[in-house]
Amino acid sequence: MASKLETIIQQALRTFARANKSFPEPSQNDLTALKTLADVVTIRDVKLPKILLQKTDVCDILGKKWRPTIEPVEYLRIYEDADVSIGVFVLRQGAKLPIHDHPCMYGILKVIEGVIKVTSYSVVEMDTTISVDNSTFFYKHPLKVIKHPEAAVSEKDPSCILTPTERSIHEVECLAGPAAFLDILAPPYEEDSCSEPRGCHYFQEVVDNKNEDNYTRLIQISDPNYWAAPIDFK
Repeated sequence: MASKLETIIQQALRTFARANKSFPEPSQNDLTALKTLADVVTIRDVKLPKILLQKTDVCDILGKKWRPTIEPVEYLRIYEDADVSIGVFVLRQGAKLPIHDHPCMYGILKVIEGVIKVTSYSVVEMDTTISVDNSTFFYKHPLKVIKHPEAAVSEKDPSCILTPTERSIHEVECLAGPAAFLDILAPPYEEDSCSEPRGCHYFQEVVDNKNEDNYTRLIQISDPNYWAAPIDFK
């Protein structure tokens, strides 16, 4: 009998197999089936190495050079091909994944340990009325977005889902750590220079937003200095 993790991988491949299509167009039935499987996955199903779940915060890590094996953010690779990537992120107390996007991607996030805060944004359009010095970035102008209410999510909650048009930009912060969550993305990230540009871009909110349309603006920034040390699942 297949394990829960194996069943999730099989369903993810069934859901997001693209054949000759550039981007996945999963059926609602397949997407619902995958989310249902993710909703019940637990930390026992993933079998995380115990060292990744030590009660350590970011200040401890940065201040103790004798613990180089522990990083604020770590990523456990479970499965990846051209259509889908599946892994587990581990965040120490106080660590965060900065505001970042998922271009033309679907995603499922299921917390399996601790508590995280998810702040999500849905893109409305690029705001060409605002001029910024972003000539070297992928996004030349700020993005006009809908900022959704922040959500504290634990292992008791169902999985979160993002689509190419809904909540495709988010920030994830560890509130009670260490926290860990299963992460399913389809298709996976690719460099912007590739034939299918899906690079990961980082943003910050425009603080001095003079627009009165109730939308938030996000401006692309250089890659923040944070860790995501990959570890292969065994």
